[in-house]
Amino acid sequence: MDIDEVFDAKPISIERLLREPGQCFYIPAYQRPYSWDSSHITRLFDDTAHGVSELLKSAEAITFLGTIITIHDTEYSTVDPKVIDELPARVMTVIDGQQRLTTLLLLIAALHDELTTRQSKLSRSSEEADQWLANKAKETFSVLGKTLEDDRDFGDLQYYPRIARAYQDKWSRWKKDFEYNSPIAGFLFQYGQHMRTDLTKRYKHTGDPVMKSRFNLMKRLLNDSIAQTNDSEEAQFPSTSELVQSQHLTQTIFQGNIPDAVRISLMQDESSPYAELFRVLAFSRFVLQRVAVTIVIAKSEEYAFDMFEALNTTGEPLTAIETFKPRIIQAEGHSKYEESFSFKAMEDIERYLDRFTTAPARQTATADLLIPFALAESGEKLSKRLNDQRRYLLTKYEAYGEVLDDRHAFLRHLARTTHVVNKAWKPESGVPELPGLVLGTEARLCIAVLRAANHHIILGPLTRFYSLARSGDLPSEEIETALKAMTAFFGLWRGAFETTANIDSRYRTLMADGNKKAGVRPFARSLVQNDDVSQVNSEALCTYMLYALDDAGIGTKEKWVARASDASVYKANQALTRLLLLAATHDTVPDDKGLGLTKAGSDGVLALLTHEMWTDERMVSVEHIAPQHRTDDWDSRLYESEKTIHRLGNLMLIPREENSAISNSSWNVKRACFKILSAQSPDEAEDALSDAVSNGIDIPQLIASADLSSSYRPLSSGVAQYRGDWGTEIVESRSNRLAELAWDRLAPWVGLS
Repeated sequence: MDIDEVFDAKPISIERLLREPGQCFYIPAYQRPYSWDSSHITRLFDDTAHGVSELLKSAEAITFLGTIITIHDTEYSTVDPKVIDELPARVMTVIDGQQRLTTLLLLIAALHDELTTRQSKLSRSSEEADQWLANKAKETFSVLGKTLEDDRDFGDLQYYPRIARAYQDKWSRWKKDFEYNSPIAGFLFQYGQHMRTDLTKRYKHTGDPVMKSRFNLMKRLLNDSIAQTNDSEEAQFPSTSELVQSQHLTQTIFQGNIPDAVRISLMQDESSPYAELFRVLAFSRFVLQRVAVTIVIAKSEEYAFDMFEALNTTGEPLTAIETFKPRIIQAEGHSKYEESFSFKAMEDIERYLDRFTTAPARQTATADLLIPFALAESGEKLSKRLNDQRRYLLTKYEAYGEVLDDRHAFLRHLARTTHVVNKAWKPESGVPELPGLVLGTEARLCIAVLRAANHHIILGPLTRFYSLARSGDLPSEEIETALKAMTAFFGLWRGAFETTANIDSRYRTLMADGNKKAGVRPFARSLVQNDDVSQVNSEALCTYMLYALDDAGIGTKEKWVARASDASVYKANQALTRLLLLAATHDTVPDDKGLGLTKAGSDGVLALLTHEMWTDERMVSVEHIAPQHRTDDWDSRLYESEKTIHRLGNLMLIPREENSAISNSSWNVKRACFKILSAQSPDEAEDALSDAVSNGIDIPQLIASADLSSSYRPLSSGVAQYRGDWGTEIVESRSNRLAELAWDRLAPWVGLS
């Protein structure tokens, strides 16, 4: 195919665009309803009226109103419902520009209405000026009328509205078949009936209230301009004298044919009905002949959307879900859709997307839904490009042919991806949930950790586990086991490498290919052979992850601790840092044999790996014990390598306010504060505060005045017992101990002892 066959684009006047015999425009079902408000309509009107003023200055003046992107639907595949033998000869499906096109038709109808009623009220004079004006008005309103309708030559209803909309309208010459239920087609049909009855009365629309208000606004703008009462200087319409004396305007829209007698007559009284009629006439002819759009006719819908994305800079493109929905309706049958499974699935999806009210937010939300869905469904990496998303949905859906059960399974999986994203990943309540399942506190913790780390890649495998659990193909407790494995894998991988180290690619490989050496088959739904869902379970997930850890050289405690204890975890990711600190301190007690360190304690002695602890104010802020930027109070060797300051051994968790209060204090001040904060009773806290004061230590007011009965900060306890100077030795030993404890806590989650 030659590249010049992909699309055709050319500038075209409104008359040529809308008066083409046999050509009508069709709004597909995925397009949003007409939504232009008064500001949009006023802007289009003002731009057009200003163009008339510009024509007085230059014969080359035109008003350009943007681009309309269409496909020539030669097979009428977008038209539904339809009466095959009654369709227009040339149906142009509108991909972009329906708002502009609809508003132009309202403007044309307003001009036609004004021109016909004003002309009908003129006296039947034989004066040359009157006759010329009457004839030009008739000639012009005839053309205006033909832009609103296509004449099909015969039939009960031989005049077709130039625009119709999917599922609401049906073109037909015969009363038994036609339907014009959409706001714009209903308006054009009613106005067409009015045109063929009584043109002496102004039209009053009795259909859709929004269309009625927009038409009335257009009429008001037009009348204000013609009567020259419009307050907008930009849209101030020229006077009749200026119009008839302009050679540019005369030559351009009247082909030089304004007799002198007409000029003289019109210039005598600017407020006369004749003068106002001429202004409507000039405005109408300018709209027909000198208002232009670029019409883009694409070879296919795919090319049309590509073109739209390339050209669109200010509009609100439709999401991939919105353009996909009509195909689903078509597959179910329009009359059966609302009773179908597909309708229920789409309701779930649309209910979530309706949370996002702006176009950019809606596009982002759609991408954030479809990217994990593609991974869960087929193991594919889907981009954020709109057309890639549209193509993916349509291609995968069509691949199931006419088998509705398979198409329903595809939509069910998409809906369940929505449940995961909506209720677990972006819960409005802030508390992760999964509809239909009970999540324990550790499962909620895992979701919160991974979400805080922006570790979106896990949504694909999580969707698979959730969907199988909802279908009864997997025990519900597998969800928590899988979440703990993914959280441990994240902590161990990122804790060792600092960077992402291609962790996402490990998940993509799991979903698309599995691992033959490890005996793990692909997890993606469409790649499960013979519907054998037994290949997707937490045991297989852990097997895959253990192989990956070993392959990366961190599959044993010794190897991992060596890497993690030396890593700048704080620089890597703060959610990772919080996870490792909580894991390392969970169920620990101060180690009396090594002051400043902690050791494993009895189960339940300090339960930190819960969702409640993750959100607890005491655990939300990472504190550098030796501050990030050195002062004279701190050992200079700590700052010889930037890495040292950001290692686990120099970090702890305390509330944000307390972190801010002590962040740049000396070690003596910090140690005294930690002792106060880690006191296990009010008396012990009071004693610690008194000791600090008696030793001349200036305790920050925030900590000195705290409610000591509720200020216990368990993560401070080990550090508070260290009596030496804070230097590289304690950071080294503490980093090793915390890494060992973190491994001991997280490794079992991924199947390691």
